[in-house]
Amino acid sequence: IDTASIDDGPVTSFGLTVQSDTATGAVSIGGFELGSLTTEAGAYDVSLLDDGTVSGDTNFRNTGIVTLGNEGDTTDTLNFNGGLDTTNNDETRIAAVIRTLDTEMDLGNVLLTQDSTIRSGAGALDVASVSGPAQTLTLQGASATGTVTVAGDLTVDTLSTTTAPYAIR
Repeated sequence: IDTASIDDGPVTSFGLTVQSDTATGAVSIGGFELGSLTTEAGAYDVSLLDDGTVSGDTNFRNTGIVTLGNEGDTTDTLNFNGGLDTTNNDETRIAAVIRTLDTEMDLGNVLLTQDSTIRSGAGALDVASVSGPAQTLTLQGASATGTVTVAGDLTVDTLSTTTAPYAIR
């Protein structure tokens, strides 16, 4: 693993930059609380496993697969309080509750590997496509107001939404 930087400070002010633009292979991070998380451009995979929180905006610039949550662990919750962007990646695999704190979430092509929940609160939720023919996808929460847009196909066993003032496009 080529770790570019780790900043000192209290747990929530740690900043982590992962890999370099020439990196290949895979990086796994489990059980984390970070102030920021950046992945540099490169053809490598990144997995965020177990529960975790990133306070700032999170942009995955790597072009490999991004995995959010452990398949088989139905309790993983990943919070990206400042926003989340996985649009540079080949695929985003989700097996968890994924949340932003009323900030925008931009997801590329999503593969659900188990029943999952995606919530952006008041922030917009933009997804390229979702596939999970045997999975349940739950969108937003009871107080959500952020518009949900799925640009491509949405193929799931069950789509669950809450009664709240947000639009689905």
